[in-house]
Amino acid sequence: MGFLRKLLIIILLIILNSCGGWIKIKKIPTDSRDNLMYGNTPQRDFYIPIEISDSLEFSWEADTKGSHAHTAVTTVSRFLFIGDLAGRLICYNRITGKKVGELKNDGDISIAPAIGKYRLVYVVNEFKEKYSTVVFYDYIVGKIRHEIELPGKFVNELIIENEFVYLLSEEGKLYKYNMKGEQEWMYDAKCLTISIPAVYKEQILFNNAKGEIIAVEKNFGKELYRKKITKSFESGISVSDEKAFLGDTEGFLFCFDCEKRDIEWKFDTGSKIRSLAVFDNTNIFVGNLNGDFFSVSKTDGKLNWKTETGGLLNTPALVFKNLVVVPDQDQKVYFINKEDGVITNSIEFGKRVKLAPVYSDNTLFFGADRGIIYAYKIIMN
Repeated sequence: MGFLRKLLIIILLIILNSCGGWIKIKKIPTDSRDNLMYGNTPQRDFYIPIEISDSLEFSWEADTKGSHAHTAVTTVSRFLFIGDLAGRLICYNRITGKKVGELKNDGDISIAPAIGKYRLVYVVNEFKEKYSTVVFYDYIVGKIRHEIELPGKFVNELIIENEFVYLLSEEGKLYKYNMKGEQEWMYDAKCLTISIPAVYKEQILFNNAKGEIIAVEKNFGKELYRKKITKSFESGISVSDEKAFLGDTEGFLFCFDCEKRDIEWKFDTGSKIRSLAVFDNTNIFVGNLNGDFFSVSKTDGKLNWKTETGGLLNTPALVFKNLVVVPDQDQKVYFINKEDGVITNSIEFGKRVKLAPVYSDNTLFFGADRGIIYAYKIIMN
C-alpha cells in the first residue's frame, strides 16, 4: 500500500471519528445471534430455527453506489457491514439504514467482512496489483491496526474462529492469522480454488477446480488428506455433524463423510451448482444455474421435492422451520414452503439479486445489483 493511500485513510478516519461517523462497538453480547461472517458460523450454517411469515413490510434501502459480488452483509449489535466492488467498506445502522461510516480502498472487496472479538477483518483485491491487502480494523477505538499484503486475489469467504482468521486465495493458498496480524501458517494447494471453506472439528475443508476436497489441520496447517471426487468445483462446502455437502460443475450434490473420508451419496440436479448447499436438521436445500431448487434427504440423498423457478440460482438460500428464502439472480426472492416446495410469496427487485439473505432481529436483508441493500420487516400473522 502506498504512502499516499495510507495518509488518505488516516485522514478519513480522523474526519469520521471527529464527527461521530465511524463505528465504535464497545461490547458484543456473547449470546448474540449476529451474523459475524458469511454463513453465520465456520460451518456455514444458514438455518434459523424459528418459524416466520412470508408477509413482509419494507423498512429501508441504502445505495452503496458500487456493485456487489455474490457475498452477504455481516451484522453485529445495531450495525451492518458490506463491502463493494468499488473498494468501499460501508457501515449502516441496521435498524434505520442510516450510513454510519465508510472506508474507501483502492481495489475491490469481493467477500464479506468478518467480525472477531475486537477486530473487523476484510480483504481488498488491489487494482492493477498482483496482491491483496488484509485489513484488521479495531472497532473499539475506530482505527486500522494491521494491514498485510498477500499474493493473489481473494474471492473465497473468510472464517473467524477462536480469534483466528482463515483466508483462502484464488490460487489455493490457505492462511491462518491471529488478531495481532501475525501469520500462524500457510498451506499451498497449488490449484485454482473458487471455494467457500468451512470448518469440521479441527479441520479446514475446501474444494478446488480439480474436483478435489482438501482437509487441512487447523493448528499447524498440515494437509490431512486430498481426495479427488469429481471433475471440478466452483461452489463451496457446508458442514453439518460429520457430513460435508458440496455441489460440482456437472450438477451433482455430494454428501461427504468427514470421518470415513469418502462419498456417502450423491444427487444429480441436472445443471451446474455454484451456490452453497444449506440444511436444517433433516434435509439439504440447493439450487442450480438452471433455476431448479431441490430439497433432498440428509440421510440418503433421496429427493423430497423440486421447484422450477425459471431463473438462475447461484446464491445460497436461508432456511427457517417452515420456509426457505431463495434468492434468484433473475431479480426475485422466493418464499418456498419447506414441506412441499410450493412458492408462497415472492419479491420483485427489478435488479439481479446478488447477496445471500441475512436474518437479524425479525428483519431480512437482501442485496441487489448496483449496490442496493434492502431491509424488510417480517409481519407475523
